[in-house]
Amino acid sequence: MASLGPLGIVGQLFLDSFVEHERHRFNDLNQPENQDKRFEPEFLLEDRHFSSTRSTARMPLPAVYGAVYATATSSAPAGKIDSGKKAMRHLENLPLLVASDSLESMSTDGKWLPRFMRRAVVRSVANRIAGLILVGTSAFLASCIATLVKDDAFKLSTVETLFWRSLVSWLLTLAAIAATGVKMRVKKEFQRPLLLRCFTGCIALTLTVLVIQKLEVSNATAITYLSPLLAFAMAAFFLKEKPGAFTLACSALCVVGAVQVVRPAFVFGKNGSTDAKWYRRSMTSFVTSYLFGESLAIGCAVVTVVMQAGAYVSLRSLQKVPHLVVMNYFLLTMTLVSLIAILVVQHGKFKAGLSVETWGAILGTGALAFAEQLFLTRGFQFDGAGVLAATRLLHVGYEFVWGVALLGTALNPWSASGAAATAAGVLFLALRRVHTHWAARRSMRRMLQ
Repeated sequence: MASLGPLGIVGQLFLDSFVEHERHRFNDLNQPENQDKRFEPEFLLEDRHFSSTRSTARMPLPAVYGAVYATATSSAPAGKIDSGKKAMRHLENLPLLVASDSLESMSTDGKWLPRFMRRAVVRSVANRIAGLILVGTSAFLASCIATLVKDDAFKLSTVETLFWRSLVSWLLTLAAIAATGVKMRVKKEFQRPLLLRCFTGCIALTLTVLVIQKLEVSNATAITYLSPLLAFAMAAFFLKEKPGAFTLACSALCVVGAVQVVRPAFVFGKNGSTDAKWYRRSMTSFVTSYLFGESLAIGCAVVTVVMQAGAYVSLRSLQKVPHLVVMNYFLLTMTLVSLIAILVVQHGKFKAGLSVETWGAILGTGALAFAEQLFLTRGFQFDGAGVLAATRLLHVGYEFVWGVALLGTALNPWSASGAAATAAGVLFLALRRVHTHWAARRSMRRMLQ
């Protein structure tokens, strides 16, 4: 050990102590009273409500080998694990576990390490990009919901679809809370951010579904995609999150790509935009007329941008509150607001038929909405508000792909390149985090040599 030098000796001592700690921890996890902990990665066990950046910063560099402990593959004795808790853990961590297993299968580095440490290295990479993975999965599910609603077989009105989707997802959230035993009490310091999350998120979703998507004005839709830029500014002011230049550049690329997909009229002209047909609609309806409809849509889009950014920042500030609790209050608020909208728009009359197909669609979209909110709320516990708001724009590219593949939408080169640009922006963000991880690991190995 003397040949290593002072820094090498310190690093070796850190590594030896860490390996000893992990050996004792592995033995502890095999004790009957700790069997339920074996089914969850370590970065979800230590503290479920802090960002991955801060969790890594608290550990010595050699602990990067064990930043995330491998999940156990063997089953526990009967009766030792509550099935509801285990099921929810598997569901909410599914994107992270799939990503880490995929990375492990492609990884050729570190073969000299024992298997449990090699898997820990790979899972620590997934930990660095956990927020991107979860929010990206949420965007994918959101695009699936939007595509299902656009299908001609879906016979419900927009406002009724929003109500049933919110109600089913809220009921599933209550079931998850009952299964996991999460306490519903919210500390006083988090009550105001939770209220803002419910208020801003509800307004943003209502305006998006009932006005902007209904009128389909490309200029208004493009404006709503600027919310990540405002989220960066609000997060820097309220949460003191200061992103780097590379992060801002990648997020801006995501925004530009999303705007390019929708092809707004102020850039591509009336004939080249996605709302070319909208300008030739009948003028009999005052709301959908050119004189009033576009002004209404753009005004709602501006409000939506502010509300979306506020929802992202407030959601990020709730990272220490159990995500199921945040989901419960938000979905409850959304259910009540959409019910009021039905009373106003449809005079309290539900138009949902009793066919199996209709109720199957209701339950399906509700289940997807539950999973979408689960991954979205969970993801904002790991990374900054602006970065994840930009990642959320992946749903624009996903919707374009589904439209071309399933709904017969014409393949436009500009929209295709915009979807690719959005995906590239998120990919660059992930690669930067992975590169930082491996650079720190290589530096530690050189120090120990």
